[in-house]
Amino acid sequence: MKKNYILFLLVFIASVALGQDDSRIGLRFNKGESASFYDSDYSFIDYKGIGIEREWRVYRWTTVNLNFDYNYGDLTVYEYRNFFTLYPGIIKDISFVSIAASIQQRFFIKNLYLRFGLIFDYDFQDRSLFRYVAFNGLGFSAGLNYDIHLGNKFVLFARANYMFRGILKFKKNSNFDALFDYNEPTLVNEFNIGIAYKFF
Repeated sequence: MKKNYILFLLVFIASVALGQDDSRIGLRFNKGESASFYDSDYSFIDYKGIGIEREWRVYRWTTVNLNFDYNYGDLTVYEYRNFFTLYPGIIKDISFVSIAASIQQRFFIKNLYLRFGLIFDYDFQDRSLFRYVAFNGLGFSAGLNYDIHLGNKFVLFARANYMFRGILKFKKNSNFDALFDYNEPTLVNEFNIGIAYKFF
């Protein structure tokens, strides 16, 4: 699996030299949170990350975005010891990488885009945590992007995303079985800020 990510990075970097008309490349920082209930437990996920992204304009107000992120953070599982009080139980570090492809469409407000796309996550945490966090497999995202242009070559961007991560869980030990199983997704609110260099 690591070889696949190395290959993806090489293709990603090589794309900088190709198709530089109507495109941009950027660096972004992520902040995500998720809260959910499982049986009598309450879990909270807090993560940060960094990523690189490539974006191409395919129509006047439409762009396609491809990004690669590394994220890390904490999972805290709270237990109900009486009806009103939660106590922290499991506290674990989590980390995962993500590849996402999105389409952005501008509507009536200048520099404001609606975006939606697919996410593939691959996590590195303990298998026993799967019932609390599903950053593994295919998911879906939707959100808003706002651009602030700094002259002709640079742009700052800010995003708010709502994500359904791990809807189809990747079966790491599968042989000839199906590669994915349906899974209850992890619902995440994620925010991104970044800067990009424009080739157009």
